[in-house]
Amino acid sequence: MDTMLPNGPLQVVFSFDTTGSMSGAIAEVRGRISDMLQRLQSDIPGVTTAVVAHGDYCDADSLYLTKHIDFSNNLPELVDFVNNVSTTGGGDTPEAYEVMLRLVRRTLGWQTGSQRVLVVIGDAYPHPPNDKQNKEHIDWEEETTLLAGMGVRIYGVQVNSDKTSTNFFRTMANITGGQHLKLSEFSTLCDAIMAICYREKGAEFLQNWEAEVRARDGRKSLHSDLDGVFGTLRRADSNASATDIAKVIFTKATPVKATTGVKKANSRARKMSHKVGKTASKPSKKPRAKSFASKSNIIVVGVVVEIIIIVVVVLIRSLLLLLLIIIIIIIIIIIIIISVVVFYLLQSNSSPTFRKMIREKVPNTNFRFNSLKWSSWKLAVVPKGLEVASGQWRDCLGGMARARADSLVDGHKKGQAAVMLEMAVQTRAGARRHVMWGRVRPLSTSGLSVTRLLASREVRLQVEKVVRDGCRVWVRVAVLSRRQPVAEVRRQLVTVYDYAWGSLKTGCVRDVWAPNGKPSHKILIAASAAS
Repeated sequence: MDTMLPNGPLQVVFSFDTTGSMSGAIAEVRGRISDMLQRLQSDIPGVTTAVVAHGDYCDADSLYLTKHIDFSNNLPELVDFVNNVSTTGGGDTPEAYEVMLRLVRRTLGWQTGSQRVLVVIGDAYPHPPNDKQNKEHIDWEEETTLLAGMGVRIYGVQVNSDKTSTNFFRTMANITGGQHLKLSEFSTLCDAIMAICYREKGAEFLQNWEAEVRARDGRKSLHSDLDGVFGTLRRADSNASATDIAKVIFTKATPVKATTGVKKANSRARKMSHKVGKTASKPSKKPRAKSFASKSNIIVVGVVVEIIIIVVVVLIRSLLLLLLIIIIIIIIIIIIIISVVVFYLLQSNSSPTFRKMIREKVPNTNFRFNSLKWSSWKLAVVPKGLEVASGQWRDCLGGMARARADSLVDGHKKGQAAVMLEMAVQTRAGARRHVMWGRVRPLSTSGLSVTRLLASREVRLQVEKVVRDGCRVWVRVAVLSRRQPVAEVRRQLVTVYDYAWGSLKTGCVRDVWAPNGKPSHKILIAASAAS
């Protein structure tokens, strides 16, 4: 087995069954592959990705049997491969999964000491070794075992409920120490893939991703597919069976006979009654004058003893019945307590503690307020001397910068109440915009300009710092109507997202560094010590 390092670089292979029934999965991944890979490379330094597409033997001549791109961190090449690989036809229910497993083992460039993950996405199962189409007699179970020996963990993502397919995906996961995940819809596939990658990086990464997905969906309940995926990935061992344990307990339990004491008491009563009867039937040896009195006394004593015995038996039965009732009540109370404890444990597991999300790390596609009518990003402030597009500009910040002079949004009209704004920093032309500040503000009759935004001390100090370092500042605006709950929107914005340019009064400003295009060189674009 290759040497595995606990913190070695993560290598992830995404394998797709590209036959006809899986076309929906391919389309879903194509729509989000760029954002997914960019996010993974940002959150998991050193991660490299390979992609394998496979059809079936009948596709080899007309299309392809397998296509792949080896491990790489070249985002354009990976995205281009996924977007341009064609779907295949298939032909029969088994597909060439066994060929894919051998390709992953033999052909891909695994690094020594890396963390190795294979994500198999499909809805069918492989050809057995004796299948006439499987001319190389590839045994998929043997290939899986060899991959496990290389330290490759397989996650089987199954998008149907076929029993044979279920056995295939579950067996791969069990042999390699991975997990078997089942989906009912293609729409949840990309979130499930991201969850697998974050789980391999660490529990905290998985927890943060789950919190982000739940926050993105807002008040809607989480899709059952994703709820199951997160639950499976959180559990350390998903194979334990409480049912089996319960069977053992109830099989070995010995029933207690509660009527033993009653039977013994009845037996003693019958014996005593029999003795009394014998005593009463013996002929008296005393004079006949006392015979009647003696017999009467014996009868009275016998009746009294019989009554006492009956009373004792009734009391014993009553006590036993009372004891049985008490035991039943205690058992019911214990069951209720256990049920409450289990309920709260399940609730705590299914609803992890919510954390604020770092706004500059959340892609716009996952931003909760995407449904608002946002303006495009507008260049707002640039260093003085920097060429800008045509438009009205004026000096600001003591002459060290130039700001857009025209209004970002006109004065409020009927039905308009407030605006949501976001500011972003760009270290150089064409580079990524890092969102640093966001607010919900009332909309006045005079509109809103960049100059008015710079009047805020917390914004002005941060803008001065980044402009001094040659950065550009961008702004975008969304107008809220009076029908929208402005106070609730403002509350959600500050409780869900953590903006780097927080409040200087509360000390919530974070230091953020961003690359400026030069190797190993970064710029401080948010500074807690700005002054």
